[in-house]
Amino acid sequence: MKCYNCGSTNTYVKDYKNNFTINEKNISFISKRRFCHDCRKIVYDTLLDNEASKIAIEAFNKKKRIIKDCELSEYNGFTPLSIEKIKNVILYLASETIPKTKLLKEMFYSDFYNYKNTTTSITGLEYVKLPFGPVPDDFDTIINLLYKENLIDYKIKYINDESECHLIKSKKEFDKDIFDSEELEVLSKIKTYFKSYTTKEIVEKSHQEKAYLRTSKNKKIDYEYAFEIEL
Repeated sequence: MKCYNCGSTNTYVKDYKNNFTINEKNISFISKRRFCHDCRKIVYDTLLDNEASKIAIEAFNKKKRIIKDCELSEYNGFTPLSIEKIKNVILYLASETIPKTKLLKEMFYSDFYNYKNTTTSITGLEYVKLPFGPVPDDFDTIINLLYKENLIDYKIKYINDESECHLIKSKKEFDKDIFDSEELEVLSKIKTYFKSYTTKEIVEKSHQEKAYLRTSKNKKIDYEYAFEIEL
């Protein structure tokens, strides 16, 4: 694809913080957009740009719930989905700046380790197997939710002008009162256990879990594998 600003065909795709204005209302969200490697301007990409517009319109019209409820099953730890707990788990784990990939892994360990101890997850989230490890299903929607509500700071740090590191930090204290004592203990354990882990190290550890090894690519992960996790 060609950049209409400088004429370069050297382009790449990255996560971008969009700001749309629809009927004088600002809509903010994160989505994939194409950029010129040379002048750093947005490059027109029909598929990506249309998808960004679709997200903006859906957010404005509120035609869809931000996160869909699911039937209780082995894929959500037989636990009703709790939007408030999802928000506050992230606020707790991201009280200090944390890379997005590491955050998503800590969310996985929090829910699965709680299931191991109590046979219920904390949030009711479903998790899927992706190349960088287990992550919450539709995690971009979750992150967008907190960003839209101004609960987190989301920054993209560039390394050597090529690699990107997506950093998240809470902008609000988490509400401990919505968790029971066992959930709070698990959250504290996960945050302490992985405090010194780099993103690469926690990704590598998650790849060694049977929950990851025995699940097919892009498929949901059964919470029964939680009993195999050792921390």
